[in-house]
Amino acid sequence: MRPGVAAVAAVRIFDAAKAPIQWEERNVTAIQGPGGKWMIPPEAKGPLKTPIAAGHPSMNLLLRKTFDLYANVRPCVSIEGYKTPYTDVNIVTIRRIAEFAFEYARDMANPTALLLSAVMMLRCSDFTEEICRR
Repeated sequence: MRPGVAAVAAVRIFDAAKAPIQWEERNVTAIQGPGGKWMIPPEAKGPLKTPIAAGHPSMNLLLRKTFDLYANVRPCVSIEGYKTPYTDVNIVTIRRIAEFAFEYARDMANPTALLLSAVMMLRCSDFTEEICRR
């Protein structure tokens, strides 16, 4: 899928449904910030930016609580026709403990499925650090 295709399709769906949405287009191309570090343009965060000691929750937090969105699901697959260093990639990373993460792994019936908890990852990183010190 070409970049932007999903966004264009989503706009068409909402337009066909006559949803009362006023779209605002924003360029979210990475920019070079101080010291040459690549970053997301500040205006790309818009109203989702976490307020600093504003006395109310951020919009991100409000959206997550309202819609029970506690998992961050990141599928990563190889795209036919694109040359990359790795081929035949099919990985789904689910950040945050969510009950469905275990159901997802079971339902995929993939013998190579691997579930790691944050505690397990911290133990691994502590062990790796200790080995490096030796």
